Amino acid sequence: VLGRDFPFVSFPISTDETTISDPDIGSSTSSIVTQSIGALNLTIGPHYTYEITPDWLIQAKFGAGVALGATGKISFKYEDIDNDDNILNDEFDLLTYKPARTFKMNGGLALTRMLNTELGLTAYADYHHLKPVFTYTIAEDLEDPDPEPSAVQIFKEKNNMNYITAGLKLTAFF
Repeated sequence: VLGRDFPFVSFPISTDETTISDPDIGSSTSSIVTQSIGALNLTIGPHYTYEITPDWLIQAKFGAGVALGATGKISFKYEDIDNDDNILNDEFDLLTYKPARTFKMNGGLALTRMLNTELGLTAYADYHHLKPVFTYTIAEDLEDPDPEPSAVQIFKEKNNMNYITAGLKLTAFF
């Protein structure tokens, strides 16, 4: 059987807060703020199901297709208290990133316990392979403060975004 997958995926990036204490400027808290890396995937390929018993099914699949990445940014957040005890939150962008559209492959296995003739509970594990080229744009505020106009600093790098998904799901049979 020819099947398709149309999943959305998001990868959170965690950072730590840092407290700065300087006798000249006092103490403050800062952190790097990151947006999740996300993608929309579309794959198509063979899906095979084998009936072990009337109550148990095993499925295997392979797919190939395209992944479309979402634009994100990395910022620096600085929290300080002024002389009037007002909390000041200041955040400025460090860089933005955009993964290019790329080819992707995925494969997976699943085991389904039939609850009735039309509904089953499925345990699954899928592997996804993609290597998009990311375009990184460094914020103009961070560039060399040269009075001459300069081009925005942009660089590209191919990154691995391989990942595994696993879980439980309800599967409907029509």
